[in-house]
Amino acid sequence: MAQTTTSDRLPTTRPTAPSTWRATRHLTPLPRPPVDPELDAPPKMGPDGRIIKKVRPRRTIDLWAGVARWEMIKKVKPVGARVPVLKPAASYIIDMLPPKAYTDDIATSITTKFVHTSTNKVRCPVNCVVWTPEGRRILTGSTSGEFTLWNGLTFNFETILQAHDNAIRALAFSHLGDISSAPTIWRIKYYQPI
Repeated sequence: MAQTTTSDRLPTTRPTAPSTWRATRHLTPLPRPPVDPELDAPPKMGPDGRIIKKVRPRRTIDLWAGVARWEMIKKVKPVGARVPVLKPAASYIIDMLPPKAYTDDIATSITTKFVHTSTNKVRCPVNCVVWTPEGRRILTGSTSGEFTLWNGLTFNFETILQAHDNAIRALAFSHLGDISSAPTIWRIKYYQPI
C-alpha cells in the first residue's frame, strides 16, 4: 500500500493569469440630483406680465405677553416676593417679564439684540415715535415733515401724510386722540383724526 502525502490530498489548481480588474468607479462623474419640480417650473406671471412674488408673512412680536405674565405673578405671590430668575437660554425667553418687574437688576432691561428694521417708501431719518392711544399703531415724524403710520403688531407701513415743510421734532397724542406736532421752526400744529 502506498503512502499518501498531504500534497497528494490537496487539489491542484491551475495557474491563473494576473488579475486585470482595476477600480474605476471613482473616475465616473456622479449623476445629477433630481430637480425639484417647483423650482424647475416657469415663474407664475401676473395679468400685467410681471412675475408674482410669493407672499411671506412677517413675524409678529407679542409685546404684551410678559406684562400679562407679570400681572399674574403679582396676584399670586405676596408683596415683596422675588421675581423668578431669567435663565440664559433661548427656551427661557417665554419667561421674560417687562423691565419694571426687574427693579433689583437693571441690567436685564438693556436691549442687546437687534430685531427688525422697517423702512418707509422714502428713506429719511425719524425724529420722534409715539404709540397711538389705542396701542395698535405707531406714528412717526420724519425729517422730511411726514407722518408715517405703522401697524404696531407686524410693523408694516400703513399710510403717510405730508404734515410740515420742515423736519418734525416732537409728536404727542391727547387723551381725546388729537395729534400735536412741532417742526424745527416755532410752530405747533394740531390734527383731529377722522
